[in-house]
Amino acid sequence: MNLAWAVAAFALHSGDCVGFYGDSITEQRLYTTYVEDYVLTRHPSWAVDFVNAGWASDTVSGGFGGPIDQRLQRDLLAYHPSVVTVMLGMNDGHRLAWNEPMATAFEVGYRHLLDVLARQAPAARVTLLQPSPYDDVTRPVDYPGGYNGVLLRFGAFVAEQARVRNLGLADLNGPVTQMLTRANASQPELAKKLIPDRYHPGAAAHWVMAASVLERWGATPWVSKVKLAVVGGRLQAAAAEQAHVTVTGPLAWTTLEEALPLPIDRTDEATRLVLASADVEERLNQEPLHVTGLAPGRYRLDIDDRPVGTFEAAQFAAGVDLAKRDTPMTRQALQVHALTVAHQGVRFTRWRGAAVATADWPSAARDQALASLAALDADLVQRQRQAAQPRPHRFVLTPD
Repeated sequence: MNLAWAVAAFALHSGDCVGFYGDSITEQRLYTTYVEDYVLTRHPSWAVDFVNAGWASDTVSGGFGGPIDQRLQRDLLAYHPSVVTVMLGMNDGHRLAWNEPMATAFEVGYRHLLDVLARQAPAARVTLLQPSPYDDVTRPVDYPGGYNGVLLRFGAFVAEQARVRNLGLADLNGPVTQMLTRANASQPELAKKLIPDRYHPGAAAHWVMAASVLERWGATPWVSKVKLAVVGGRLQAAAAEQAHVTVTGPLAWTTLEEALPLPIDRTDEATRLVLASADVEERLNQEPLHVTGLAPGRYRLDIDDRPVGTFEAAQFAAGVDLAKRDTPMTRQALQVHALTVAHQGVRFTRWRGAAVATADWPSAARDQALASLAALDADLVQRQRQAAQPRPHRFVLTPD
């Protein structure tokens, strides 16, 4: 894989504003946060803005946040997004079996939403998201075909709209259902917790959804690729992509990577089950380190004077995936994620807790509060982007 080509082929670019429109599953700020994390850690020099416009119980006609036209204008289009995703459907079926009035309401409302986007944001690159599943895997279906069968029919309509309007499309149903099926076969009790209320995926399952969106946008799995070789008893940097390597000793070197691995919390049992049941990391998170020519035996790998693990020489030759280890790079990515969560929390407070909630009572105090929250968000974004900047790390191999 030519990584320069992969960067050029990615759908987002520095300067983009990405607007996520949807219902409570978007409002959870989980798959959307993971997408933001990926873009920031994989492209730390970019400035990409992310707007979450999810509102609980929303349908294609709107909901508690107001009718669809108000929602679109106030919560999405006002931010002038250059990229838009839309995920609706979970609430449009009302957990009922398929019927024609339901289908008509969804189709008419969805077409209207897309017509508004086409008129008012004609330059925006739109990706439609087929709705994530209702859990008919770990629990019995409520009626023949199950409610997820309804969502699949909504998803088929969404796919048809993407085709006829030449829009992007990502499937958030099939991959999550497949993951649930595998998880249920191996750990059925824990699998029930992946979508605990059958509607809202837990944080771990949102990694599968984020992977589907990012893959549709042309994301690649590579954090970096580093290859070293011991030749004639001397360590040499054989090849490096997305990284700069300097040999500093017989089995020591410094690496400055151009990206960070994903901030995946491997201490969480639900996350471990999802990773074992889906190919998220194969699709998004690979950081292979190859060292060939080592004498047979076991070697301890230290990064910045902290042990990462002990591996056979043959394992180093085949490649050790650092993205799956507790490394300084992963810990740095987790710090980035914490700042992503913090600034998106402030944005949500500014939007829903302040701007929308007090819209009917303008005042100087309101303006001051909104400005203060905007300044806090800007500060957190600056800290987030600074935290994402790559740092050099010292690698040492020691025979065990």
